Amino acid sequence: HPGELRHLSERDGVVRSGISAAREHGLDLVSPSELDVYVREDRVAELAAEHALSPEAPSGANVVLRAVPAGAWHLGDRGVAPLAAVALDLASDSDSRSARVASEVLKQLDNALAKSRS
Repeated sequence: HPGELRHLSERDGVVRSGISAAREHGLDLVSPSELDVYVREDRVAELAAEHALSPEAPSGANVVLRAVPAGAWHLGDRGVAPLAAVALDLASDSDSRSARVASEVLKQLDNALAKSRS
């Protein structure tokens, strides 16, 4: 339900990414009717039950829970994923504008890395 998106996004251990974190990174993308987040794998069932989430095909979902194994969780209690993760998630979006913005950001990050190594 759209009313649950904000509540879910503000939960402890929920880290916004993709379209849900674009604005915080200065990207000109907004979609208030979608939520893309990272959560620890051991919290997926709990969050799905508490927020009445049900499995959908990716093209029909308005919430994407990106499950991260507990041993690989290094996002701490931050509310927004790092820019590189946000861009990678946007790159896999079916929306062509999101994918185009992601491609531009990834090129910029790659160029910055190459310059720092030279």
